[in-house]
Amino acid sequence: MRVLEQLEIESLVYPGQRYPYRIVEFSDFDPRDKLRALRELITFGCNPAMQELASTICNNAGAPPKDTRAEAAALLAFVQAIPYRSKSPETFRTADYTVRAGYGDCPQKTVLFCTLCESIGIPTEAFALGKRQGLFTFDWFHAYAKVGYPARAPVQWIPAETTLNVPLGWDPEQWAQRVANAGHVL
Repeated sequence: MRVLEQLEIESLVYPGQRYPYRIVEFSDFDPRDKLRALRELITFGCNPAMQELASTICNNAGAPPKDTRAEAAALLAFVQAIPYRSKSPETFRTADYTVRAGYGDCPQKTVLFCTLCESIGIPTEAFALGKRQGLFTFDWFHAYAKVGYPARAPVQWIPAETTLNVPLGWDPEQWAQRVANAGHVL
């Protein structure tokens, strides 16, 4: 991971409040480094502004409070409605930056979804899909999330694809496996 730029961005909700922000580039690095960077952004982003946004989204969607699946589905629909736009070089952004920009790629939308969920007490994990290119190299091509259910003591992890208009539970791993088994190149 190489830091391209470090700066501060202003909060979406709290005028005058600023957050540190790093633009990083990944190439030929262990995918675990990317997942650690995503987790750092998710944890950092859980602030009162994201909690307020998540609550508003869930209320507007009519999701019953403390209904993990309904709240996660409402938050997923919100993130899926944000236009997908790929960036090169690959950069990771904070959740509030993605909301402000109004677009994002798969890691940016995954960070936003996980941050919104976790800000209201829904546990999440960020995952990466990819393929081995050799013994020590790994080509990472997609990030997505999983939601822990039930929220207080997860025993099930439900996939959440943030870039396509698919329901909570649609599994990009199963899709990627079907495509690979059919002989298509990912």
